[in-house]
Amino acid sequence: MYPGYFVLVFQWDHRCYTLMESIRKRFQNVSRELGELELKTARDTVTLLNFYKKWHRNKELYQRTITEIQKRQFVIDSLGYRGYGVNRDLYGALVSVKNEYAEHLSWLLRERFKKHIPSVKRIIRLPQEAIDSGNSDYIITGLCKKLKRPPHKNIPKAGYPPAVNLNRYFQVMRKTPWPTNTAIFQRLFLNLGNSSMTLTKGCMGYHNLLSPRDLKLTGTRNLLAICREIFSNLHTFTHIGIDMLKRIHCVLSKDIDPDAGNFRTFDFPDKNGVTFDFNNFQREISDLSHVLRETGQSFHDLDAFIYNLSRSYYMFLGIHPFRDSNGRVGRCFLDYLFLKKGIPPLSFKYEEEVFALPRYGGSMEDMHEYIKTRIMKAVDLYFYEREKLKTAGLFDKHIYNVSFDCGFHFRQIDDGRKLEVAFQAYLMHDSNPLSWEYRDQCRVVFPDEYSLYGMTVHCGFSHKRQDQWEHVFSLTNDFSIKEIHSDIPGSRVFDIDFIVELEDTHYDYTYLNCCVVSPEGGRLFNNKGLNYSYRIEK
Repeated sequence: MYPGYFVLVFQWDHRCYTLMESIRKRFQNVSRELGELELKTARDTVTLLNFYKKWHRNKELYQRTITEIQKRQFVIDSLGYRGYGVNRDLYGALVSVKNEYAEHLSWLLRERFKKHIPSVKRIIRLPQEAIDSGNSDYIITGLCKKLKRPPHKNIPKAGYPPAVNLNRYFQVMRKTPWPTNTAIFQRLFLNLGNSSMTLTKGCMGYHNLLSPRDLKLTGTRNLLAICREIFSNLHTFTHIGIDMLKRIHCVLSKDIDPDAGNFRTFDFPDKNGVTFDFNNFQREISDLSHVLRETGQSFHDLDAFIYNLSRSYYMFLGIHPFRDSNGRVGRCFLDYLFLKKGIPPLSFKYEEEVFALPRYGGSMEDMHEYIKTRIMKAVDLYFYEREKLKTAGLFDKHIYNVSFDCGFHFRQIDDGRKLEVAFQAYLMHDSNPLSWEYRDQCRVVFPDEYSLYGMTVHCGFSHKRQDQWEHVFSLTNDFSIKEIHSDIPGSRVFDIDFIVELEDTHYDYTYLNCCVVSPEGGRLFNNKGLNYSYRIEK
């Protein structure tokens, strides 16, 4: 037992509600399907097989849900004593929902299992121990053999752990010119900016020493700086340790946080992260240092490396060692090390990641599964971006000066005469709570297709950022619009791309600036007055 007291700090929030609703719905699904089995007759081998397949699937779902509850309770209990801020209301809700459903569903499973045992016995030999243990695998296997069906294809699973299969990706990536890979990797890496409230909204988690505009400008500058530093060091030896995390924080927080590059020396007001009482913080940092060392030692074993990197990320976010920017530092850290393995930067999804965190009872195994899922998503995005380059005739072109500004991506092509601009537009009804939230993050959001397809992109050149525009031009229907997969509830997502042909006079200016306006000027997207800007390389 660790010395000290139990740290229960987080109270009920919308994520607790989402998690508990997910657990409750799984239990309700099991209850409903077991009720259906009560009415289901099974007179022959086929109907018996279907009956026990359905029973088996619900038994697996029930057991996985019970296991998840127990694991989350254990994490909250054990990490609370180690000084991690965990959620007291969630712990109580997990106890309550288990008491509400577990005993009754366990009884229902036993009763439904016994319902057709006499009929099964007339078809296959069924030992008493298989009946007593509720061994549906045995029954399904026996019935499949009678029907000459493969048993392994007929034993349902409630869920499969995500698998990481990178064989095809590495084959394709190694055949792709390295400059092309670099252009793709840089674009995917800079997507980190979309998940940062500092870059999108102009606010920090615990303190705002700068105005929202200055935070956005400085945060974007720092993101581009860490991007350049990471890509310039991909092929050199890098020591994986605490100093790496501090260096990333130092670059990302320059001129934003007076303690850039240094760990915090105080507890957060809400007790987020690990507390300093009873030497908790120093002990957990020491443990993190050990895990980081193991991560470095496993670099040449891909599976072990992914697991250890997931452990490091989990511990880092749980400890929350910096005063601010912990999320961006952790994601940069992950992407940097994955890039060194040739794996594309991850596409993070905070709505899933949050349930793998200690505060909600998430375990290292949960984080490992989440990271594996995001790796495969990153691979899909790599192939998508690669195909876009081929379709646009840019696959073998020289692409350079890749940049980002609050969701807008820029890059120059070949001799610099072409400048590609790309961003995503979201289609969601104004009644969707995410609509205002996304607009507040300076994302381009339209309520309907008319507004989407009728938008105008205004562009102009300037000598300074936020300076008067010259050589202004506007684009309507002069860009590519392609709908892509959306995993955002109630939203459709579209990729917008266009090429700006740079003329000699344009090189007299330093910046290209853009803003987006909906038809009739109903909505203006201009990055909270900063516009979406790109520094031209001459």
